[in-house]
Amino acid sequence: MASQTTLPSSQPVPVINQLPFELLAKIFVHSAQKPVHPVNEWCIPKYPRETLVEADLSGTLNIARVCRQWRNVVLAIPELWKMIKISTAEDAVTFAESLPLPLHVLGRSPPSSVFLTLIFRPTKVFTEADVGHIPVTPEIKNIKGMDVQGDSHIRSSALFGWMHQFPNLTHLSLINIHVDHDAVCIPDPLRSRLTHLHVYLWFDSHVNRFFDNRLSPSLNRPWSSLTSLTVEMPNWVLENHILRAILARSPNLVELFIVAGEVDPDQNWTATSSRTLRTFSFWVEGASLEENVLVALFGALSFPSLSNLIVTAPPRCGNLAFISRFLRRSKCRLSSLTLTNVKTEDSEWFENSEVRRAAVSIGEEFAIPSVEFAFTTAETRVYQASKERWYDLDSSWL
Repeated sequence: MASQTTLPSSQPVPVINQLPFELLAKIFVHSAQKPVHPVNEWCIPKYPRETLVEADLSGTLNIARVCRQWRNVVLAIPELWKMIKISTAEDAVTFAESLPLPLHVLGRSPPSSVFLTLIFRPTKVFTEADVGHIPVTPEIKNIKGMDVQGDSHIRSSALFGWMHQFPNLTHLSLINIHVDHDAVCIPDPLRSRLTHLHVYLWFDSHVNRFFDNRLSPSLNRPWSSLTSLTVEMPNWVLENHILRAILARSPNLVELFIVAGEVDPDQNWTATSSRTLRTFSFWVEGASLEENVLVALFGALSFPSLSNLIVTAPPRCGNLAFISRFLRRSKCRLSSLTLTNVKTEDSEWFENSEVRRAAVSIGEEFAIPSVEFAFTTAETRVYQASKERWYDLDSSWL
C-alpha cells in the first residue's frame, strides 16, 4: 500500500501583511473614491476628485467595518483627511450641537490645509444666540476652506458669526443656503480673510445683501482680499448697480464667474472697469437672449488685464462684433476665448455654424491662442481649472 504524506494545512497570508504601507495607502484611497454630485442641476461647482471622509453626528469616523490592520492604514494616511464631511443633526438645540466639530478626526489631517463640507438639514433655523464658541486649537487653525450645502433658512449673523471663529478660513462656498431677510452681517475679520467665495443665491435681494445693500449702506464694506468670485442666481436679472458694486468692492478680484437667469434688456449700463480682472465669465439662460443685450452690456465694460473671456453666444445669430469692440476698447491680450450656449455634439452643424466661424475669425484677428466652445460654464476648461486650483490651497496661484 502506498504511503500517504500529510501536508500541513496552508493558512492564507493577508495581503496587508505582505505589501508596503505606501502601496496599501494608494489602494485604500483609490478604492474609497466615489463621485460627489452637485446638489442641483443649476449648481456649477466642479467638486474635487479627492475622497471625502465623512464624520458622524458625534464627530467621529465610522471605520469599524474594516479589519484592524486596514483601519491602522486608514488612520495613518494624512492626505485622506484633507476633506471632511459633516451633516447637521435635525434635533439639535444649538448651532454648536448641530455641527459637532470632529477635533480628533481633524487632528489626523496634514498640517497644511483642510476643507470641511457641511450639509445642513432643511428643518433647522439657527439664531444668533445659538452660536457656540470654538476653542482655537491647531486643528481649527488647519481649516482653510468650507463648502456649505443644504436647503435651510439660516440667520446670516449666526452662520457667519460661527464661521469667523476659524482664524485661517479663506475659501467659502454657500450652495442652496437661504440667507435671512435681514442684512448679511459678515464680521470684518472674516470678510477681510476670504480670498475665494462661491455663492448660489435664490433671489436678487440676496445678491443685493451681499454686494449692494441699499437699505443698510454701512454694511457695504470692501472684500479687500477676494481674488476669485462665483455668483450663481438662476432667478437673478443682472443689473448695472450689482455688477458695478461687485467690481468696486472687490478691488483685487482676479476671477469673476457670473450665472444669471436673464439680463434686463432696458438696463442703462454705465462704464465699468477693473484693472485686476484676468478671467471674466458671463453665462445667461440662452433661449431668450438677444444680441442687443450683450451689445449694451459689453459696450460698458473695460478689462485691460483680461486673459480669459467666457461669454454666452446669442442663440439666433453669429454676430460677435460686440466681442471685437470690447477687446479693442480694453486693449487686453486674451489667451483664451470661450463661447457657451454652443452644442458641439452635432459635429457637421457645429463646423458650419455662424458662431464657430465668427469666433474663429475673432481668434485670428486678435491672435488668441485658444478659441473654445461649451454649453455651460461647468463644461469650460477655464472654469474647471479654476476649481482644481480652488481645492489646491498650497498652490501659489491666486
